[in-house]
Amino acid sequence: MIILYGTRKFKRHKGQTMSYLHCEHCGNDRQWQYFHLWTWFTLFYIPLFPVWRSKMLICPICEYGVKINKNNSYILSQIEMK
Repeated sequence: MIILYGTRKFKRHKGQTMSYLHCEHCGNDRQWQYFHLWTWFTLFYIPLFPVWRSKMLICPICEYGVKINKNNSYILSQIEMK
């Protein structure tokens, strides 16, 4: 019997920043997109439970992302939810 297991990533758009942020990667100033990311454990391609989650700001031009953690959580006060 073959058991197929692994992980799968899901992404949900939650809003964008109210002000323009400078991207260190591409050098553009734009409103960044705010996302929640989850990695789920899957069994036979069915997501069963989340094993990892994070919050990220992603540049809309080059797709460069910055994880939001305790050290830079002040960025969340600049986000406008949709």
